[in-house]
Amino acid sequence: IPEWVGIVLYAVILVRIGCSPDPFFKTPFYTFFITTGIYGIISVISFMVGARLHLTPPWAWIFKLSWVLNQIGAMGSLMGKLVIVIHRRAVLNSVDLMENRWSRACVRRLILVQFSIPFASTATIYFYDYKYTEKGGTQLVATFADEDLVTSKIIVTIGYFGYVVATIVFAFLTSKSLAKLSSIVGEGNIRRKILRQQRVMFIIVAFCVFSHFIKAVHQILWGISTLLGLSGATAAIVPYYSLANGLATYTAPVVLFICSSKGRRLFIPRFAFPSSS
Repeated sequence: IPEWVGIVLYAVILVRIGCSPDPFFKTPFYTFFITTGIYGIISVISFMVGARLHLTPPWAWIFKLSWVLNQIGAMGSLMGKLVIVIHRRAVLNSVDLMENRWSRACVRRLILVQFSIPFASTATIYFYDYKYTEKGGTQLVATFADEDLVTSKIIVTIGYFGYVVATIVFAFLTSKSLAKLSSIVGEGNIRRKILRQQRVMFIIVAFCVFSHFIKAVHQILWGISTLLGLSGATAAIVPYYSLANGLATYTAPVVLFICSSKGRRLFIPRFAFPSSS
């Protein structure tokens, strides 16, 4: 039940942001906040379905479908977080700090890429063989064949390793740009407001990146243990997936609600907090 509550609340947040007439929520940052959230929700739901259903051979395709959706959701969310941190770097590295740094055509192309690459990463899953277990005299789907799991983990590990390297680089460059901005902003309410808004946006991005970094480390360790055939290590790592996935999925909306007064006002009009962003 708590997981479904989290999913529903997150979905409500995404709908409220998407339906808001406020131009503040029409920037590329929030566009990818929404798309990344959708992928995150897909990842959580598909994992719950695949992990909790006891499927007989005729229904094994449901397990495979849940695996496909989980990988699309996980990789789509991964790419979304990367695009968000790149966008933050682009904004802070500009002279005018304009949030709509990217054109609508550019954003649409990036959304297509955000779907295409995760979808392409699932190409091998359709050919995986199943591994079964027996319970009460009934044959049930347990997982995929060992060699197929190795293939899957190679693909996922490469994706997460690339994410870790890229986000570390862009997060470092973004923090330098923010520090430079802080040093040159002079007096005046408008300038201080701009700086405060950029700091809030950076905090949101930093938490999003860090939470997904934890999931990335978990996935890389899982991938390495699988590739090396360390069944004991793999068995110890796997149970923490739901925790790592939940942290990566729900950190963004929680931090948005805490840090952004505009975000809070989507749910509680005239929220009695200082207006920062």
